[in-house]
Amino acid sequence: MCPTRIEIWLAAEISKQLGILDLEKNVYWKESTLWEPQILPFFYASDDRYALRIQPDEPLVFVLTGWDTNVVGNYHKRFGLRERAKSTLERLLRTLRLLKHSKES
Repeated sequence: MCPTRIEIWLAAEISKQLGILDLEKNVYWKESTLWEPQILPFFYASDDRYALRIQPDEPLVFVLTGWDTNVVGNYHKRFGLRERAKSTLERLLRTLRLLKHSKES
């Protein structure tokens, strides 16, 4: 099914805002509290509900460091992730492995 004009517009606007929000720096845990832009859950819920194609999709990867709402999994099932998003995910996983290894040492 082809997206409607409003869905195309909404996807473009959310894509633009996700870039502006700089999620790599602004989604993080401090002790047991998740810090993220207040609008982020709305953007991800909209993306998930209307099956919007986010371009670039790299910002979606950073939600994985917050609550797992399966938004990224659903997106990946529908569209897959582009190479840049995959590379970012791999980088985050390497960093997590290094952190885990350094804590074990």
